[in-house]
Amino acid sequence: MTPAAPLFVLVLAAGLSAPEAAREAGLDPSRVILAHRDRDLLSAEWRERLAAPGEELRLEVVKDHYSLLLYRGDELIKSYPITIGANPDGDDKKAVGDHRTPEGEFHVERVHDSTHWERPAGRRSYGPWFLRLATPPWSGIGIHGTDEPEVIGAKGSQGCIRLFNSDLRELKALVGVGTQVVVRRAANDRDRSLLSPSSTPPPEAPAPPARSSTRGITPALPGADR
Repeated sequence: MTPAAPLFVLVLAAGLSAPEAAREAGLDPSRVILAHRDRDLLSAEWRERLAAPGEELRLEVVKDHYSLLLYRGDELIKSYPITIGANPDGDDKKAVGDHRTPEGEFHVERVHDSTHWERPAGRRSYGPWFLRLATPPWSGIGIHGTDEPEVIGAKGSQGCIRLFNSDLRELKALVGVGTQVVVRRAANDRDRSLLSPSSTPPPEAPAPPARSSTRGITPALPGADR
């Protein structure tokens, strides 16, 4: 009887996706148990799901359901509650400063340690990590944490996608530069079959205040919508 190929524990460097790190280490990604240098080993549930052969992980954001879905192929691994752009219409982004989350097919282009990033009045609003997305023609859009956990599950950002900080830490250990991110407004048939039937949009957040300029103080911030 041929012995099974060994499993490897792979500690990911910051910003690398699991497949990239496996290839750099010369390992078969299907035989790798994932870990991260700034986290303990992932739970047994994650190891069981992610050590099996399969396609690369990707993220899909369903704005109407305030959900970020982690997929591997057609398998939904996990759903995270999120905050999206504060604009009440929830539409695709049309202009700088319109507080809408852009829709389309994007990817993570850089991962920043945003622990010490500050907004006006000294607020540290981004949580521990900022996963910057390539969203042309818009810039400054990303997936990050929050100092307003009560707004998760509603509209409330300048256009970015916010997660609970604990969820962001978990997600950051699984994805990295190059990970595909699809953002759409409505759930498709597959999403509806996987999302909880009781998941309904929460009440609308207040409309964002009027801005005298789209190039005021906000665009100077490293993660600002612009």
